[in-house]
Amino acid sequence: MDEQLYVRIRGRVQGPFELDRLRNLVRRGQLSRIHEVSTDQATWTAAGDYPELFASSGAGVTVSQDAGREEVAEASTSGGSPSTEVSATWYYSNGQSQQGPVTLPALKSMLQSGMVDSDELVWTEGMDQWVAANQVRELGSVTNAVSPNSSRQVRDRDPVSESTARTLAESRPWVLFISIFLYVTAALFIVGGILGLAVGPPELGVLRISASISLLLYGVVSFWAAQLLLNYTTRLGKFINSRSDAQLDSAFKGLKTFWVFTSFILIYLTVNAIAGIFWLTTLDAALKL
Repeated sequence: MDEQLYVRIRGRVQGPFELDRLRNLVRRGQLSRIHEVSTDQATWTAAGDYPELFASSGAGVTVSQDAGREEVAEASTSGGSPSTEVSATWYYSNGQSQQGPVTLPALKSMLQSGMVDSDELVWTEGMDQWVAANQVRELGSVTNAVSPNSSRQVRDRDPVSESTARTLAESRPWVLFISIFLYVTAALFIVGGILGLAVGPPELGVLRISASISLLLYGVVSFWAAQLLLNYTTRLGKFINSRSDAQLDSAFKGLKTFWVFTSFILIYLTVNAIAGIFWLTTLDAALKL
């Protein structure tokens, strides 16, 4: 009996599937090397680690024999020539690069699966110029049923690659370290501010009070920044454990909040530094007079 594998896509486990079924999914473009597979649902690895799944897929884009036979049958029942459809070579654009040649049934299958957008340019012998797939008569029955953004939506549903998830996991301890460091810094600022107000030299007067209040403000700002980073690391940890898109989105939103907060603080400090320099320059000039 062939080995059976489970497939995990965006945290959802499907299967088990036999290798022949998985090869068919590969040919149809529904399973890629970055998807995760497992034999026991405990240990997961990238599908690309199973070369036998991709051995028959070739260097280019291919489709299943069943899909090809379906397209040939469709052509014969609609009055077209199956041999012409299969033998004709088509080229299509993928962003800024040209792909192909592929047969007409293969191109139709890629349009149906979303591997090629219906608004991508295509060309075959006899055409004066490249034309959008949804404007080609031979592809009309396919592109009319496929939205222009279908392949983008399919790509959007692809899971985060294993290497990306690993990089995020490796960065988490360092972010946690910075968060703890900011907590310690906040505590020192707050203690310094309280001591300055309570036991500072009375003769310093307004200067002592201003410095103490500044320390307290720096402590509050550092504490808030530490809290935002800790929130990010907590959400990131949940994503690492669950591989849930919702948790990843939540983590990045938390990180965005941290950087927005940090940006405002940096702007505030810059403005204060400029004002301080201007004040010192003015004071020095006044004293010289």
